[in-house]
Formats: sequence, structure tokens, C-alpha cells
Amino acid sequence: MEKMAILLKIIDIAGELTGRTRIQKIVFLTSQMMEIEDAYDFHPHLFGPYSNLLARDLQKLVNWRYVNETRGSFDHTVAGSLSTFHYTLSEEGEKFLEELALPIILESCIEELVAEFKNVPLNQLLRFVYETHPAFASRSIIDAKIRAL
Repeated sequence: MEKMAILLKIIDIAGELTGRTRIQKIVFLTSQMMEIEDAYDFHPHLFGPYSNLLARDLQKLVNWRYVNETRGSFDHTVAGSLSTFHYTLSEEGEKFLEELALPIILESCIEELVAEFKNVPLNQLLRFVYETHPAFASRSIIDAKIRAL
């Protein structure tokens, strides 16, 4: 349940997060910085580190109505025009999160990462992830384009 608590806390602190890729990368960076042993299992994927379980948990939280998901406009990235999704915490999600206590140091790490990466262009976030964790960019279809920016 700590995994879902981390995901909920990231969305809570952000207020609103745009993009599944952004969520994947912020959760990945949190797990790497905090060296969380039972964190999501990330592997190299088309846009860098990706966790199937994280994607499923996000969908579960939407289905349980703890997280609101709305489809936005198209985001123009080096990968092309992709439909974006916006995520906010619902009232039910806020109540559920109150029951899940996270260590203060973990909350501080999440606050720092959200503040740094919530509003930066996605290409900039991907470049940071690719440069600091190159092994996870090994299967990226946009690695060369990101590094050329």
C-alpha cells in the first residue's frame, strides 16, 4: 500500500499533474532517491523508466474514484503529438491518503521532486532522467532527440 500512498501523495502535493509519463518519472525519481526497496519495478521502456504495476495502480485509483482523470489537449513533444491526461486527487482520495502515513523524509523528497518537475517541459524532465539514469534510457525511442536538445 505504500506504493499507492506515494503515488497519491505526489498527485496531492502537485495539486494537478499532467501526463502519465510525468507521473511515471516522478515516482521513479522518488524511488531512486529514497532507495525504496519495495518500490515499483521499473524497466527500460519507450520513454525511459516504466512500471506496469504503477500504470495499473494509477488506473485502479481512477476506477476507485480516489484520483480524477481528465483528457486534455495534445502535447507536442519530440515523440510527436500525444494526448495528455490530467490528474487530481478527489475528496475520497484525500480521505484515503489521510489514513496512510508516509515518513516525513519521504514526504519531503516528494515535495522537492514535485516542485522541481511539475511544470518543466516534459522533454526537460526526460533529459534529466536519461542523463542521471542512462541504463533506463536504453530502450527509449526518443533518447537521441532528447539528448540533442
